[in-house]
Amino acid sequence: MPDNEVLVTTVKEINPIKRITQTLRGIRGENTHQLVEAFTSEMTLVAEGLCEDQAKLRTDVENLIREQEKLETRSGQEYGQLTEEIERQSQILQKRMDALEARISTMEKNQEIKRIKLGKWHFSGSFMHQLTIMVIVGAGAWVLVTLMHLIQSVL
Repeated sequence: MPDNEVLVTTVKEINPIKRITQTLRGIRGENTHQLVEAFTSEMTLVAEGLCEDQAKLRTDVENLIREQEKLETRSGQEYGQLTEEIERQSQILQKRMDALEARISTMEKNQEIKRIKLGKWHFSGSFMHQLTIMVIVGAGAWVLVTLMHLIQSVL
């Protein structure tokens, strides 16, 4: 019988009439005002939190936009400077190439002028210059030997 006593006390604690009236109040909407107030206060907290988050996001986006603009400006300036430097270096190289082409052209012309043809043989001008010097040296030696023979015969 101790189990029966527990059942009786639990049924008394439940108080079915009180439960039924609470249920009916919920169905009729008698506590709707309290529910609306609770819902409104919770939604107000959520809305305030969302507003703060949105304000923070706005400031973050504005900061990012300013940073992006700074980076774009700086990269544009650096690109302009690099472009100017490349153009300047290109002009210097073009001048050097033009000077080298002129020198090569002059050297080719001089080489053609110095080239001498003797039948099937083609000699550069420097070869003829060397040959001329050798003939002069040989002629000078012949003159010296002839003079020495002349002096020796006179004595």
